[in-house]
Amino acid sequence: MKKLLIFVLVILLLLISATISFAAQAVGDLFVLDLYDSYSINAQRYLLDAPTRQNAVSAYLMDGFVDGQNANDYYVDADEIETRYNYFYPNAYLLKSAFPYYNCHSYAWHSQNYSNNYFWINFPDGYIGNGYVEVTGNIKKGDIICYYDNNGTPNNYSDDENIHSGIVVGVVSGATSNGQCGNSNTVTVQSKWGAWGLYQHNGYECPYTNYRTIEELSANYVKYYRRTEHTHYHTSYSQLSSSDSLYADFHKSSCSCGQIIYEAHQIGNAPNAMNPSEEFPPNYIVPLCCIYCGYEPTSLTY
Repeated sequence: MKKLLIFVLVILLLLISATISFAAQAVGDLFVLDLYDSYSINAQRYLLDAPTRQNAVSAYLMDGFVDGQNANDYYVDADEIETRYNYFYPNAYLLKSAFPYYNCHSYAWHSQNYSNNYFWINFPDGYIGNGYVEVTGNIKKGDIICYYDNNGTPNNYSDDENIHSGIVVGVVSGATSNGQCGNSNTVTVQSKWGAWGLYQHNGYECPYTNYRTIEELSANYVKYYRRTEHTHYHTSYSQLSSSDSLYADFHKSSCSCGQIIYEAHQIGNAPNAMNPSEEFPPNYIVPLCCIYCGYEPTSLTY
C-alpha cells in the first residue's frame, strides 16, 4: 500500500511538472529587454499557452534590472509618473503602484496575480482565435478590451497594432459612444499602464487614447474579446489584507477560470445579522458591512 501511494505521488508530480512546462516553455537565452527611458531588464523569451493552443503566445520572463542600474531610481520616477497621471486622469483610481515586470497585455490576458506575474507580452494576438473570440455587442464584465491604432494599411484593419489591453469590470449605465475611441467611454476598465501602475478607469480616460494629447500613443478604436465556451461569473469574494491600501475600498472578485477583478465594497446590512427566532432590544442596530466580502467599516456612524 505504501509503495502504491508513493507511485501515485510520483505520477502526480510528473503530471504537474509536465503541465507547468506546457504552460510556460523557455525558448531563448537570457538577454536584455529595454523598457522606458534608460531602464533595461534581464529577460528570457518564453511561450505561453492560450486556452485551446499550447505555446501560442510569445512572452518575456523578467528577471531584474541589468547590472549597474539602480531599481530605486525607477521607483522614484514611478512616483513622479503617478503624480502626473493623478493630475491628467483625476477619475482614474490607482489600484497598485508601479511594478516593472509585467505589462497591460500580460495582466489582461495571462494573469491578474500582480504580485507574482513576471511576464511581459508585447503582442497578445496568439490568444485571439485560440480560446477567445471577438464580440461586438452586449459587452459584459470580464471581457477583454483592446485598443488599436489606425496606422496600418488604409481601410485594412488587419495590420493595425493592439497598443493596450484591459479587463472590463463594468458597463457605464446609459452611456453612449463619444465617437473618440470607439465606445471605450461606455465601460469601466482595469488595466496596467505600461511599466507603471495598475488602474481602474473609464475606458476612454487613459494614456492610450486622445483623451490627453500629451501621450505618444493614441488608439483610434477598440475591440472586445471573450472566452469561448465560458461565461465569467465573479462570485468568489475575498477581503484584501488589512495592510493593503485598497482594503477599505475594494475586495477581490474571482471567476472559476482564475480571472480576478477589483470591485468596490457594497455596504449594507450584514447577511444573517439577525436571527428571526431571537429577540433584540428596540434600539438594536443591524451591523453594516460589505454584503459580498463581509468587510466592516470602522468609520460608519449609526
